[in-house]
Amino acid sequence: MKNILVVLFIAFAISDSAAQKVTVENTSMKMDDGYNSAFAVFIPHASTKTVEKKWVGFLKDNNARVKSNKDGISGQNAMINAIGPDTLQIFSKIEEAPGGVLLTSAFRKQGTYIAPATFAGDAKLLERILNDFATPIAKNELDNKISIATKLLSVKMVQLQNLQKKDERLVSDIEKMKVKIAENEREQKEIKEQQTGLNKDIDEQKTNLETIKNMGKDLK
Repeated sequence: MKNILVVLFIAFAISDSAAQKVTVENTSMKMDDGYNSAFAVFIPHASTKTVEKKWVGFLKDNNARVKSNKDGISGQNAMINAIGPDTLQIFSKIEEAPGGVLLTSAFRKQGTYIAPATFAGDAKLLERILNDFATPIAKNELDNKISIATKLLSVKMVQLQNLQKKDERLVSDIEKMKVKIAENEREQKEIKEQQTGLNKDIDEQKTNLETIKNMGKDLK
């Protein structure tokens, strides 16, 4: 039963984003020289901090000279082996999106931005590369969410069990108290009966004492 509750809790905890998946789409990106072809990668479950760290690492792994500022991240003279020996200029922006993060990147090769209309083969390769970059991040972040939700559920289950045990102890204590109260009521009834009897005996004894005292008058 507990395992079923864990599964249900996790399902509800991530229901808004569980159906989301990594997507890579061709789009346009505004830069200093206007709008240019770019690729938009949606990474579900992720945070901007995680994606930025991973993306900077990706650029450096591909020999790019990385610069970051408020406008985004640039990678100069990157060399992605799958794309070929030409160096690439990469311009990226990372933004929060509902349920995850949107990474938008433009890749300039030989002075032209890579797009299906300009470098069809390279565009396909980039879609695969970006998908391969984003998928492990999404999976890892989802695993983290599941782990956190599982731990939270475990804490709540322990709290519930402790409350149930306390409730059982209180019920037991109440039953014991009821028995004790009943015993006290019976004992109290007996005491009152004994008091009534003793009061009667005392009254009789007082009468007897007066009678005896009166007998002494005849001896004077």
